[in-house]
Amino acid sequence: MLRFVRELELGAQLAYLRLPSLRGEQQLADAQAALAGMRALVEVDVAREYGHGHAASLWHPSAKVGVPTPVPWPPLDQVDMSDGLWIAIPGHPGHGVGFRDTVRLMEHAYAELPAGARAAWDEFWRLQDLLRLDDDSAEAPGKAREISVPAGVLAHALEPANLDRQQRWSELREQLRGAALAPDAGVRMTRTWTSEWTPRRRPRVRPAGAPAKP
Repeated sequence: MLRFVRELELGAQLAYLRLPSLRGEQQLADAQAALAGMRALVEVDVAREYGHGHAASLWHPSAKVGVPTPVPWPPLDQVDMSDGLWIAIPGHPGHGVGFRDTVRLMEHAYAELPAGARAAWDEFWRLQDLLRLDDDSAEAPGKAREISVPAGVLAHALEPANLDRQQRWSELREQLRGAALAPDAGVRMTRTWTSEWTPRRRPRVRPAGAPAKP
C-alpha cells in the first residue's frame, strides 16, 4: 500500500494523509518518498507505532507529522502460534491464553483501560522482550519469568465489552469474577511455550505396503 501511495498521481493535491504502522526500512523508505512528492500536505498521521522507531524518522518540510506513542506489544503477524501465557488465579486451576489472543486483546481494549491496568500490561510486555527462551525448562539468569498483577487491576483490564470476541480472555474474566478475590490479591502471569495454542492435525495413516510420498 505504501508503494501505491508513493506512486499516487493525486498525491501532490493531498492535504491530509494517514499512514499504517511502518515495520521495516523499506516501508519507511516508501513512506518518506511519498511525502517528498506531496507539497500540499498539512498533516501526516501514523496509525500505530510498534516500537521499531521507524515512524519517528518521517520528515516533511511543512506538514505536521504525528507519530503516536509506541505500543509495547508486537504486531499480530509476528507472534508465534506456540507462544502462550499461563494465568494462575488463587484457588482455581491455571488458565492458558495464546499470545495471539493476548495481542488481539491489546489491539481492541488497551486504549480503553485505566492507567493502572495499562501500566500492568506494559510491565508484562517488557517481559515479552526479555524472555527469549526455547522452552519452559530454559533458564534466563537474572531475568524474571513472570509478573504478579493485582486482581483488581486485571479485573479492570478485562472489563471492555469488545473482550467478548476473545473467548479465552472472556472465560478468564468469568473465572476471575467467580473467585471474588480481594483487589490486592496477586494473579500470576507466566510465559509459556506449548503446542496447546496451535491446532493439532490428525496424523495421516499410510496403508501397509503403500509407497511413501516424497
